[in-house]
Amino acid sequence: GFGFSLSDFPGTSRVPQGVAAQVNDEKIPVSDFYRARDLILRQYEQAGRPAQSLNINFISYQTLNNLVDSKLLAQEAKRLDLRVSDEELSDAIKSSPSFQVDGEFIGTQAYQGLIRAQLNQSVGEFEKTLREELLVRKIIRIISDAVVISDEELFNIFKMRNEKANLYYLKFSPEDFRTAYTPTAEEIENYYNEHLDEFRTRELRTVNYIALNSDHFSDKVFVSYEEIKAYYDSNREEFKGSGWAGESEPKSQSGVIPFEEARDEIEKILVKQRANQMLYQFMDDIKKQSDENNLAQVSQRLGVEISTTVPFAEKERTYDIPLQVVFESYYLPADTMRIINVGRDEWFVELNETIPPDLRTLGDMKPDIVEKLVEVRTKELAKQKADEVLQRGLKEKKTVKKLAKDLRMEVKETGMFSRVGYIPDLNSDDVKIDAFTLTQDDRLSPRVYEVNNAYYLVSLKEKQAVSISDMESKKTELRENELEQRKRVIYKDWVNRLKKDSVIKIDDKLFTPQG
Repeated sequence: GFGFSLSDFPGTSRVPQGVAAQVNDEKIPVSDFYRARDLILRQYEQAGRPAQSLNINFISYQTLNNLVDSKLLAQEAKRLDLRVSDEELSDAIKSSPSFQVDGEFIGTQAYQGLIRAQLNQSVGEFEKTLREELLVRKIIRIISDAVVISDEELFNIFKMRNEKANLYYLKFSPEDFRTAYTPTAEEIENYYNEHLDEFRTRELRTVNYIALNSDHFSDKVFVSYEEIKAYYDSNREEFKGSGWAGESEPKSQSGVIPFEEARDEIEKILVKQRANQMLYQFMDDIKKQSDENNLAQVSQRLGVEISTTVPFAEKERTYDIPLQVVFESYYLPADTMRIINVGRDEWFVELNETIPPDLRTLGDMKPDIVEKLVEVRTKELAKQKADEVLQRGLKEKKTVKKLAKDLRMEVKETGMFSRVGYIPDLNSDDVKIDAFTLTQDDRLSPRVYEVNNAYYLVSLKEKQAVSISDMESKKTELRENELEQRKRVIYKDWVNRLKKDSVIKIDDKLFTPQG
């Protein structure tokens, strides 16, 4: 799977050529899709995300989803008769850092040249898109202004996060009962015969594969001096300040790094872009001839050797191929090559060998069976003991500390915790909920809690209440955080309703086939 669902869109069907999606009667050009996706990819790279962690299909989905959401909101804004004036559009352009040098607008001619050179689109197309973005911002402000939170709600949230309790507790662990039980030979044999399926080895597979990314094409790319210079001249804003090459790099009087200093880095950028284009072209050719291709032909076209994995089981991590390739390999028919996208890598995979399951002997499995029987029985004994002590404590009205003394057990404390905090050794939602209903008069909570395979009895030691005055110093920050969270929820619900009431068609060819 992709890690996302195309069912988020009401339908995937044929759309006109050159169209990434159609939202009601409006089209989203495929050029807008690729431009937006490349921006997201650059943001991931700048954040230091390794190529292996990137799933191009997920990023494509993220891009398309953002574009569809924006289109829906723009349509809703128009329905509500919202408009963006020419003056508002002009102000947005002139105030954008992308079109400023030293805080001043670069001028109409330079701005128009930058749009055509850097964004590869006409000024009219850019301003149409920007106007739509400004329209979306207006309707989002309407959503934001509608969100309010009362002081009472705010205090309840503050109380949930800051009211604290400290509990006494007794722990009944299965480990304490290991010496009380030893499985018999009959129990071990019966368990083996009743659970034969557990003792079969899993089916193992090996696959042949080639892993391909744009690095393979990099040494085939030549970038001319003229191309490097043109990039520098069209993107001078990128070379301002120290962020490009470090504090030690010399800069001209204008604060722009000289061309010769930036040349090598620009060449790397352009080589990477060309290599990516060559990869996309290669993948496009392969997919057009999908019925004719096999791994040997891919190997011959690329001039690379085919590798073979070690045997692996389904869903088992292995050192030589990603987990996603392992998953897909168990749905791989014989004599069929499958292309699997993982991050920036394209994996060409064919099934090599299937190793059938085998039954392990009782002798081999005896230590594991003994451990399993001991685990089950000692857990039963721990639960039984906890239940007995609880009933005794409730009947005799004894505290946890008194019961601990009678049983020669160690009584422990949780330390202070809130309803949303963490309780070491005893982290349980049930414990957190019940703790704040207990009073000092409650000698025991009337239930046994199971946490991490052990059983607990608890009682309240102390509770730390909060008041409205405690909240005052944090009230503004708390309100802002809660408002922001509620805005996100309302925004998401609103967009989902718009999607439900709309006709949305997407080009599913934008996503790399997984087989």
